[in-house]
Amino acid sequence: MGRPIYIEDGINVDAAWTRMIAVSYDNVNWETINKGQLSVHPIYRSRQAPVPAANNNGADNVSTIIVLRDTFGEDALKFECDNVVNQAAWQGKTKAALNQAVSDLSGWISTP
Repeated sequence: MGRPIYIEDGINVDAAWTRMIAVSYDNVNWETINKGQLSVHPIYRSRQAPVPAANNNGADNVSTIIVLRDTFGEDALKFECDNVVNQAAWQGKTKAALNQAVSDLSGWISTP
């Protein structure tokens, strides 16, 4: 598992962060990314393994990644959905979980 991360609509962390996405690696110290002109890019990867582990149905061979890009096409944030501690609906390495992350993030970005 990768580094745990917390991601939240900024206003849910600090009332003044209305135009921000908030990011933390310890749930105490938060950084912000300006929502203006961000776009959400999902990546679903599934690798074939010779023999999937019996206890995970091959989930170790799936990646559900989100990339937030700014107007210049630069990556503002890239993360594996299963590493987002505070967004349980984004976890599970399924297309449905990835779609939920895209929906939530798109909603946050479009809300002033």
